Amino acid sequence: MSLVPYIKNSQKTDHVIPKEGDKNVNGLVWKRPSRAIFVGSTGSGKTNCMNACIGHQARWRPWKKIYLMSANVESAQKGEWQYLDVTALTEWPPLKFFEDVPGEKLLICDDNALIGLSSKGGVDSQRMRADRIVGHGSTHCNLTVYIAQQMMVNVPPNIRRLASHFVLFPHRIAHDSIPLVAKSCMIEKKHMYQLFDWAKQTGDYAFILITNEPDGRHRVRLDGTRDVLGIN
Repeated sequence: MSLVPYIKNSQKTDHVIPKEGDKNVNGLVWKRPSRAIFVGSTGSGKTNCMNACIGHQARWRPWKKIYLMSANVESAQKGEWQYLDVTALTEWPPLKFFEDVPGEKLLICDDNALIGLSSKGGVDSQRMRADRIVGHGSTHCNLTVYIAQQMMVNVPPNIRRLASHFVLFPHRIAHDSIPLVAKSCMIEKKHMYQLFDWAKQTGDYAFILITNEPDGRHRVRLDGTRDVLGIN
């Protein structure tokens, strides 16, 4: 019996964990809200995988609002994200922007520059807004955040530590970056090397899903469906 009592947080009563057995729940349906980082170079399948995740999760629990940030957001909105009804954002908005929107929301940050965000403005700078939105904003405004980057090093450490999920595409991640990837995901380096080898044998677009916030399922899964035993 725990000595720490459960104290209900009124700002988190709308958090939901998918239940296995639900016909709309599969390996790409995750808890709401969540913060997932997708890593793989150009052509890895990141965007296609993100679209699939968004679709599977919408079937489980529809999104009330989807926002998109991208290097060229207008072009991306008409191109690879054309199948989603998204609202384009050109910068990280203030936290109140999401506080004022009810319901379950999704923010897609697709290859948007995170390294070198401006610190101009102090506590209201782009750098601080990003940190607060991915952290406090996600958990207290029911905001799921999906971040896609070509390399793990392009995701600032303060953002990496907030991630609930990592989706890795080994065929398009440099082998010499595996130690950094392992540390970021809180997986032993020897296990990450083995996971990369297994995924590469699975297929050209295979990916590794790592869940760092327990949801009752195996922490590591290949392609989101094949359980990997022994890594806790």
